[in-house]
Amino acid sequence: MKSIFNNEIGGHRWQRVPPTEKRGRTQTSTVSVAVLDPLQEVNVTLHDDELDIRFFSGTGAGGQHRNRKQCSVMMTHIKTGTVVKVEGRSKESNIDEARRVMVQRLKEVAQSTYDDKYSKIRKDQIGDTFRGNKRRTYNEKANEVVDHVNNKNCTLKEIFKGNITTLHK
Repeated sequence: MKSIFNNEIGGHRWQRVPPTEKRGRTQTSTVSVAVLDPLQEVNVTLHDDELDIRFFSGTGAGGQHRNRKQCSVMMTHIKTGTVVKVEGRSKESNIDEARRVMVQRLKEVAQSTYDDKYSKIRKDQIGDTFRGNKRRTYNEKANEVVDHVNNKNCTLKEIFKGNITTLHK
């Protein structure tokens, strides 16, 4: 099914005479079409061998326990260099919190990278949307559809029936 819609990528121009137009002037509208796979959410898995975990004593208010015990966590993701520091009273809860924050940060970076790729593909398909860069023109007045890439014509009725493949290569 996607191969059919790949022939629709680009600018489409619709020419019509609105019913309110008294002088018969043609109005032109344009739309840009991109055919993309559905967006996906990025999943991140965190393995222990990807992490450098160090413990240190906390700083600031909190009493002797915080200042003497090494229960604060500094977690570094080795591949990306992302660092997360969590200070609290419990070593186990600090490790869990640091892991949660690390996964969240890595997921944000991965999602941003994926979104940038997706956006570039979309932008490449749409192009600059100038008038000269059009895929197809639909002309109501002439009851005609012209595919500018394949140099094929058909009637609007054929398109309205769903026969878009008549304009394909």
